[in-house]
Formats: sequence, C-alpha cells, structure tokens
Amino acid sequence: MNPSAVRTTSALLDEIHNRRDDLIKHFSTIIQLASQNKPDRIAAVNLQLQMQVETSLLISKAERLQELVRTMQECWLYGPLDTMGNSEIKQQTEAEADKVLRLLQQLSEKQQ
Repeated sequence: MNPSAVRTTSALLDEIHNRRDDLIKHFSTIIQLASQNKPDRIAAVNLQLQMQVETSLLISKAERLQELVRTMQECWLYGPLDTMGNSEIKQQTEAEADKVLRLLQQLSEKQQ
C-alpha cells in the first residue's frame, strides 16, 4: 500500500477491514475444507490441492497485513498519517496550552 494513499482515517480503516475480511474468508475456507471427508482418492487429492491453494492465499493475505502495519509505522514516524485530525481532544489540548502560556506570561511580568 502506498503511504500517500493512507491520508485519512476512513481510508486506513477501510484498508484494515478489507485485509481482515480477506484473512477471515480464507481461514474459514480452510476450516470448511478440513471438515470434509472424501472417501475416494481423486476427491481427497482435489481437496488437498484446494487446501494448499487456500493456505497459500492465507499466507499472502497475512503478508499484505504485515505490509499495512509497516506502512502505518512509517506514516506515524514520518508524518503523513494524521491520527488526531481536528478532534475535540486536540482542540482541548491546545486551549489548555494557551492557558498555560498566558499564566507563564503573567508570572514573568510579575517577576520583572
């Protein structure tokens, strides 16, 4: 995934959900295939091949999830991922910082 494509929280959440759903789909298919009982040799070989394909796909999807984690880490380290946005917490923090700044200025004026 391109780090520039993960600029918004909704895009990131969509990507996380898509990759999670892919993992669940392939894992469920493997479980479903494993519960089947094929008495003849050809059906058993076919089942084995299907399980190998699904296992390969599951590994591939897990690797894609690792790529997303790596991309998220890079975005947090180098800045393009804005996790806070203009949230209420950010606004509240800035308001409190302004209060502290005014109090420090008043204290500085009193000491001079």
